[in-house]
Amino acid sequence: MFGKKKNAEAEFMEEEMVQEEAAAAKADHAMHVSGMEIGFSIVFLVLGALLLFVPQITPAILCYSLAGGIMIIGVILIVRYFVTEAYKNIQSYGFSFGVLLILCGSIILARTTILSEYLYTALGALMLAASVFKLQNALDLKAIRDAYWWIWLLIAFVFAIFATVIIVNPFSDKKTLAQFASVLVLIDGIISLIGTLYLAFRLRAWKKQLDADPESDETFHDETPGIQGHHAPVEAAHVQAQPGIKTPGGQEDFDEGIDD
Repeated sequence: MFGKKKNAEAEFMEEEMVQEEAAAAKADHAMHVSGMEIGFSIVFLVLGALLLFVPQITPAILCYSLAGGIMIIGVILIVRYFVTEAYKNIQSYGFSFGVLLILCGSIILARTTILSEYLYTALGALMLAASVFKLQNALDLKAIRDAYWWIWLLIAFVFAIFATVIIVNPFSDKKTLAQFASVLVLIDGIISLIGTLYLAFRLRAWKKQLDADPESDETFHDETPGIQGHHAPVEAAHVQAQPGIKTPGGQEDFDEGIDD
């Protein structure tokens, strides 16, 4: 019986280690994704500023700027993937994202003439993609029990609606669309940068706390009502299974255990 108890405890401890490793891997992956989002936020800031404060700029130059920014982010992701030895982590996709961004930037450069005619539609599509990242950030904040996760969730939905409006283009003239999209791209860049930095800060603090005290995180552990502590379910189950030992919910005493 004691051998079974030790095996159960060993299995429980092993399961806890796997859950803690999964939590740490999730934090590392989220922080790598945050780096990519910071890059896109800066690209949005630059594009929004150019659209608002440099009205004489041509759509072709904006496409070149967008392609250049995307390709730079891709190169940074690939370099960081190897420098930080992220290839040792099976949940790291920095190399794949980097190659994808470089390919997207190359396509923009090769089709600048065509894309210039649909510049604001492309910006709306990028804003919609950024809204999906904001949504994921809100869910990550909720997973680590951040009190303000719902604010970022609301922001994600609001910007998804704005992005859809830009893509659908209900405006009667192109100038109104340009002004509307320019302001939103700039604001989206600012909010995305703030949100991504906030997420990275909270994830680092949470991971530091998890490394210092693994039992302080309850996000990736099952909660058992009425039992306190991670080891309590195993201990309680085996103590109740032993005859002759009085448990909080049992009626046996030591003498009855000896008679058995």
